[in-house]
Amino acid sequence: MLPSGYKRSNKNRPHCFHLLNIQLKDVTMAGRVTDAAVTAGANTIRNIQFSIDNSSALYQQALLRAVNDGKTKATSIAASLNVHLHTNPKKVEEIIQPDVIPFRTMDLTASTEGIPLQPGTLELKARVEMTFTYTE
Repeated sequence: MLPSGYKRSNKNRPHCFHLLNIQLKDVTMAGRVTDAAVTAGANTIRNIQFSIDNSSALYQQALLRAVNDGKTKATSIAASLNVHLHTNPKKVEEIIQPDVIPFRTMDLTASTEGIPLQPGTLELKARVEMTFTYTE
């Protein structure tokens, strides 16, 4: 029986594994931290994920933009139909989505080159369905 944190490899030799969760405020440090882990002996890096800190405030901003966008579109449609739009919607329904979709999940194996972390973006979306009334 092997101690906790050890398992038998394919060659029937024990090896050690440690799981770490490292959180960074400065995303530009991710590559350097990962390189340092590999230099210190890590040979497998898994599940690198990027997320937004305090996404709630950003989601509220996105929700406000979605509602304003809906009003603008309704106004344009009413104008093209030559009808009078009642500016307050009869119904507004938020379309629920996951908080944040991670930018990327990676499974990297150590190499002699630096870890290939690439810049990207995180996307936070808010969707609403709005029902307006109008008169001719």
